Amino acid sequence: MVKLGGTIMTTPPTLSGVETPSTATIVCTNAAFTFKLDQALADNGGIYLIIQASEAKHGAMNTGAPKVFFKYFFVNASSGETSVPMQAMVEYAEAAAEPENP
Repeated sequence: MVKLGGTIMTTPPTLSGVETPSTATIVCTNAAFTFKLDQALADNGGIYLIIQASEAKHGAMNTGAPKVFFKYFFVNASSGETSVPMQAMVEYAEAAAEPENP
């Protein structure tokens, strides 16, 4: 790193551990995608949620490609520390038809 012009870090950030996210409620329909943690983060100062998802077959989630896999975790922005990753799978569900306005 020094050879490329960087400097040696003399005081690295203190690692304090990052809380593991709770389970999540994930819903994917043809109308919307929602991702909600079942329990809020205890301390969210500088902590970000990262969500990664697999690609649906044929480019779009539908009855022919009904599953998407998720991996999500927290990242501490100041130290780069990450939590234990959580995994989930969601199946496509048709959205209920919207009621017509009279």
